[in-house]
Amino acid sequence: MNKFALWISVLLLITSAKIAFANHHGADDAVQDENGHQMTTEDLSIAYLDANKDGVITQQEYLDGDSQNDAKKFKHMDANGDGLLDLSEQREIEAVYQELHEQYKAKTKSI
Repeated sequence: MNKFALWISVLLLITSAKIAFANHHGADDAVQDENGHQMTTEDLSIAYLDANKDGVITQQEYLDGDSQNDAKKFKHMDANGDGLLDLSEQREIEAVYQELHEQYKAKTKSI
């Protein structure tokens, strides 16, 4: 799978993610999630999906981590097709989250 397809897939994932960027009321580097909790850029990590904390996210861990996650999204994010989201793939996904976060912050500051 090429990187373009990975980026598109991650963007689709973002749109269905539970991070509520529309509720930006806090500090410059924070947003509020759907429960009203402040979220910093560290919260953009997907490491929480790694249930056994072995550094990789299996498809099952991904599916179990959030009810909005599905196998098709996982397959798109698994750039090397090995059935795991290794640290490199996780960092790419998080970079997309970060970029979207930065774009959102810039957009809300101009409103």
